[in-house]
Order: sequence, then C-alpha cells, then structure tokens
Amino acid sequence: LRGRTVRLQGFVVHPAPGATQLARMRITCCAADAAPVKIDLAGAPQAADLPADTWIEVAARLRPGTATEANDHVPTVDVLALRIVPPPPDTYEH
Repeated sequence: LRGRTVRLQGFVVHPAPGATQLARMRITCCAADAAPVKIDLAGAPQAADLPADTWIEVAARLRPGTATEANDHVPTVDVLALRIVPPPPDTYEH
C-alpha cells in the first residue's frame, strides 16, 4: 500500500481527546464475535468535530510502520479527502 491512495468507509470513533479513528466491525462467524477494525486519521481536523458514529468515507494514504504492538496494530493514514456518507445497508464486514 506504500504510496497508494485508498478509499475507506466506516464510522467515527473518538478513543481519547484529540484522537479520531475510522472503524468498522468485522464478523468472522456471527454478530457475537464482531470486533472493530480501526484506523487512526491524521490530517483531518474536520473529523475531530464529527459526532461519534457518523459514517464517513476517506481517501487516504497509509503511513508505513505505524501499526505496531504498542498501539494494538492500529495503522495511521493521512487523510486526503473526507465526506459524510449514509450508513451502508450492512454495517458489518464479513
């Protein structure tokens, strides 16, 4: 993914003051085992003002090496564009 622009959709999460993440719930078997897939958003000050659970789409570039054991393997992306989108019919990733 180095140097490539990707488009991601998910909902806004604010895990701590001043931090904003895009998240999506991943299901392996059933809703009971759903687990969040999270991405730290950098360079998107407008995301900090969005309420939690707002669905967004971002065009972004990965910051290589940012997903480490120290941060629970949550990568950071530099946001190039952001827009609010309606929630998808199925909000889970299967």
